[in-house]
Amino acid sequence: MQTKYQEKLGYPVPRTAGKVRNTMAPWNQDFIRHSPFCVMATSNGNGDCDASPKGGTPGFVKVLNEKQLFIPDVAGNKLFHGYGNI
Repeated sequence: MQTKYQEKLGYPVPRTAGKVRNTMAPWNQDFIRHSPFCVMATSNGNGDCDASPKGGTPGFVKVLNEKQLFIPDVAGNKLFHGYGNI
């Protein structure tokens, strides 16, 4: 995947570029299933950004499939900025 800045600023080496994927490998999914913490970063149509920390008992983030996660708002601040952006 190339960005509009790469022609001017340079291109990643193949090893680095190879890390970009459109699905989660099984080991990524397993890591997520065992993690007690994540950060959900989003932006809205105006480009306003939000990064919301999420935490809970390992497994609180559910891996639905190789492309989708279920991240609950358990005992959160009830602002729902990230969910509004999505």
